[in-house]
Amino acid sequence: MFIATDWVTCGYLNRCLMYSRNFLHQWYWEYEYSDYSSPNIKFDSYMIPTDSLTSGQIRLLEVDNRLVLPAKTNIRVVVTATDVLHSFAVPSLGIKLDAIPGRLNQTPLYMRRTGVFYGL
Repeated sequence: MFIATDWVTCGYLNRCLMYSRNFLHQWYWEYEYSDYSSPNIKFDSYMIPTDSLTSGQIRLLEVDNRLVLPAKTNIRVVVTATDVLHSFAVPSLGIKLDAIPGRLNQTPLYMRRTGVFYGL
């Protein structure tokens, strides 16, 4: 799940303001921001169990820690898997990447609007 917030604009992919590394595990996701602090910001994101959902949350799509990315900023998204083949997809943003253990896959991302975007 992505949350887009307002930020500044930058140039092409080789001049991105943000770099997001995403590690896909079998039962959770691990995210890392490596541009903003000397120790990289890392956190894990787990799906919220059905019996723990509150009103308005979407079953099988809600997570405990959302990946927050800036809107109107060029972002490089890098994806890899740690155990088995995975897919990193956010259909409303037109993104679908295959995550393969031992391989890096990347794509540029530019979000024109803010909001909450759900992925698979």
